[in-house]
Amino acid sequence: ATKSIIKTIDLLESVETMGVDSQGRIYIAGYDADGGYIKLLSEDGTELSTLRVEDSVYDFAGFATLNKHFHVLLRCSETAYKSVH
Repeated sequence: ATKSIIKTIDLLESVETMGVDSQGRIYIAGYDADGGYIKLLSEDGTELSTLRVEDSVYDFAGFATLNKHFHVLLRCSETAYKSVH
């Protein structure tokens, strides 16, 4: 199978992990000057929303399309959040 780059997204912050749901939305977790965050981007890389988090996000553990929930791994626990888009 051939793989190709569809789009490059420039990020100024430190990115810890990324995930993509079944609708092509991109979830990015990392740190910037204000602390930890989870950003939701559209398929084309447009920022849709930002959620501030107090702990390190190590991984995205799943995406639920029907209720717009997504699960992240924070240190030693799993937490569910709801996407606003």
